[in-house]
Amino acid sequence: MFFENIAEVEAYSKVQNKVDFSTIQVMMQEPEYIWKGFIRDLAFIVNNAMSAFDENHKVHKAAIKLEERIRVLLSNLPIMKERYQKIRDGESEKEIEREEELQKEVIIETVPEVILGKDEAADFNDEEAEEDNHDDDDEV
Repeated sequence: MFFENIAEVEAYSKVQNKVDFSTIQVMMQEPEYIWKGFIRDLAFIVNNAMSAFDENHKVHKAAIKLEERIRVLLSNLPIMKERYQKIRDGESEKEIEREEELQKEVIIETVPEVILGKDEAADFNDEEAEEDNHDDDDEV
């Protein structure tokens, strides 16, 4: 029960992110199509099948099996597993990206403390702030 064109399947008319395996096949030709896009599209495919078809329908059941296999494959990739789950839970990519940026900021702020120790990191951050203030004076 594979569909040649997802857009022609009436049950899919209510899904928001119309992605199917032919979409992935086309996208894999693009060098920019990396893990994030692939994981997102797999999550959309599972969501689409599970929301468009009744739980007794074979497409819904196939989506459950696919999700089980995806989870096994991703079990060694914790970051992608977390991203996959967030997309399955309905979180937008923008929200996920924003969260990742905030996590990077926290890491950047805590690295000096981890490397130098709390007191030296505070001195380091004060020196950095002072240099930034002098740089601003030079631009005026």
